[in-house]
Amino acid sequence: MISTKKMRKLDSRAVERLGIPSVVLMENAGLHAAEKALSMLKVMKSSKVVVFCGLGKNGGDGLVCSRHLINKKVRPRVYLVGKKSAQMADETKTNLEILINMKVPITRIFNKRQLSAVKKKLKDSLIIDALLGIGLKSKVREPFSSMIEIINETGAAVLALDVPSGLDADTGLPQGVAIKAKETVTFCAPKIGLCKLKARRFIGKLTVADIGISHELLNRS
Repeated sequence: MISTKKMRKLDSRAVERLGIPSVVLMENAGLHAAEKALSMLKVMKSSKVVVFCGLGKNGGDGLVCSRHLINKKVRPRVYLVGKKSAQMADETKTNLEILINMKVPITRIFNKRQLSAVKKKLKDSLIIDALLGIGLKSKVREPFSSMIEIINETGAAVLALDVPSGLDADTGLPQGVAIKAKETVTFCAPKIGLCKLKARRFIGKLTVADIGISHELLNRS
């Protein structure tokens, strides 16, 4: 198990000491997420996928996941959620540009008013949650809080990337609201909060995916 503080240090050390670009770590995370999504779709006997991405690195994982699903002939609906004034992580911006170059339709959601139209498109879909990552340490704000509530209300199967959005990855407690996932694929190592009993109803089945950070570096952290 690892804390969010240690995970951030690991990411930095992988970049600085091993020379692994952050965008490569994101690529590996998104690829594993796509593989997990494909296995869930097979069980569901469905090809309908909706991907919700925030503007941070977690959202970048979701964009990479979307690209790999498209390459496997699955056509996800992709939503990018966040205020117009919010900054996008550089790696996320890179992967957004790749999808734009691939002519993938991407719908931007800036505020709560836009969410009613989205709700109708979630029925019978696998929802991929890449809204908020492990850095969340305060109450979930709009439009994310309403987006999370809508996703939970659908009762649809959700695959959460790294951590269910809204869940504190250290305490295992929701920050106001949190995604209730059917499965969670977390990257590199299980986060402390995901291993707590009170987090189980949010994370569902937990899988740990290797994103290329060496065991030696992990053990030294």
